[in-house]
Amino acid sequence: SHLIDRFFTICICAHPSITSYSASLGHTKVDIDSPHEEQTNVTMSAMRRSIRTLLAQKLVTIPRLSPTHTSGRIVQLLVPSGSYVVEYQPVMTVQCSPDMIADPADRISPEHQPIMLLECMEEGIIEWNPEMQQRIDQEKWLDVGTILGNVADDENANGDEEEEENEKEEWAWQAYLHDDPER
Repeated sequence: SHLIDRFFTICICAHPSITSYSASLGHTKVDIDSPHEEQTNVTMSAMRRSIRTLLAQKLVTIPRLSPTHTSGRIVQLLVPSGSYVVEYQPVMTVQCSPDMIADPADRISPEHQPIMLLECMEEGIIEWNPEMQQRIDQEKWLDVGTILGNVADDENANGDEEEEENEKEEWAWQAYLHDDPER
């Protein structure tokens, strides 16, 4: 909340209908000298909600596991949609395209497709896109960056649905080589 207030203060200062403001540590106070005070208050409220939503939701994507990695296939989702996840919790296994390992000499075989266990480094409620199970069943290969769902902190799990997905930040993750996809 403290970070949001500081960011909000910066946004308010740039707002054309606000002619003065004052701020103190840990608390933001805004003085409005505008004939459109009611409209400005509505705009500021929407701005604050948008900022909070952006900070609260992270997009879950097919991550780029190496500079040369181009695609992956979801082998298994380890947590159902709507589950609360914590940092370091495994959330899925992904089979990677052979180009994840740039040098073919470093691969087990020329067409080796390593399976990676992905851990979520975010905390909140994970929501998978509705078509995820269909993608898994069809063994569909997805490009790096394909949106799979999102993680929202529990305060904003049902956040502002009007936010554009391309404005949201991507999730933080860790990946480990996973030898057995059945585990």
